[in-house]
Amino acid sequence: MAEAEAAPAAPVAMKPAEAKDDADAALPQTEEEWRARFFDMLDQDQDKQVFTRAKKLTFITELRLLREKSLPAEQQRAAWNHARAYALLRDGDRWDLTVKSDADAPRPRPVACVEDYFSIIKEAHERLNHQAIQATHREVRKMHAKVPRWAVEAYCSGCGVCRVKKRRRKGTGRVVTTTVTYANERWHLEVYRSPNPNPNPDPDPDPDPNPNL
Repeated sequence: MAEAEAAPAAPVAMKPAEAKDDADAALPQTEEEWRARFFDMLDQDQDKQVFTRAKKLTFITELRLLREKSLPAEQQRAAWNHARAYALLRDGDRWDLTVKSDADAPRPRPVACVEDYFSIIKEAHERLNHQAIQATHREVRKMHAKVPRWAVEAYCSGCGVCRVKKRRRKGTGRVVTTTVTYANERWHLEVYRSPNPNPNPDPDPDPDPNPNL
């Protein structure tokens, strides 16, 4: 008689503590790891407004040649299209790029490059003592143009300080104290988590009309 085939083992459910530990282990633990993970998360092709350093240099070169009327005729059409949205920004002996709406502003904001997103967002986020995404994005836009909101969301999702703060908020509950009157005394306790008095700590009463500028 053929031996009966062994039944497949039932999947073992992961304990909540183990699941949390594995989730924490999957997240970057150092700033170097988080910097590398941040740039892996960015999909530069999803947003045509993203500027790399090479793309920004190309725009600056085109606008300078267009101003000097030395740009080849076959490149002028694209350069004029760029000139409708961007303007040259002089920083000492160095040329930079700004958005057209900032051309006449007292302090024009330079266009940010994707290679600098991590440092730009990190400085703004820490300057605000790790406030939420909307506040961080507004702070970034005060000094730089063309940093999209999705890049700020990507950074804040992996911020170690923000993860600890969020974990502490979720773990806040009611503390119960009692006194044991005799050895081996048994108690039945029902622990209730206190409701979060402010489920949305960073409301957006004034949404940005142009979040990618």
